[in-house]
Amino acid sequence: MLYNARRAGVAKLADAVDSKSIGPWSVRVRVPPPAHESRATATRSEMSRKERRIFEINDQLAELAREEERVVEELQFHRHLNDDAQRDAVVSDHPEDRATARQTAADVARFERAVEEVRTRRIKLEEKRRRLLDQLGDL
Repeated sequence: MLYNARRAGVAKLADAVDSKSIGPWSVRVRVPPPAHESRATATRSEMSRKERRIFEINDQLAELAREEERVVEELQFHRHLNDDAQRDAVVSDHPEDRATARQTAADVARFERAVEEVRTRRIKLEEKRRRLLDQLGDL
């Protein structure tokens, strides 16, 4: 007779041979059937789903923190480029320098929006994690 190995967590066969016994002195082992799922078990499995979701959100938050760090570094780099380009445009008053200054200003604005977007996503995920933690505390 076969039992569900995932639920039993011990063995696949009910009458499996003991792995340490060899030869004619083999010992047969009978694995008990899994217990019926009770209300407490159902609550634990519900808690497990929420805990897993919290761990997933924590991983996403860690990735967002790394992304935010990268985008902020890019923003700082583009701000330095923009400062140089604006200065060159004022000093030389050359059309190419003015065009470069406009482009670098647009790049800075784009990265500022990117930083804000990442921070907004992080705040939403933190709020979701807080709600899940509150629900977990209610169980």
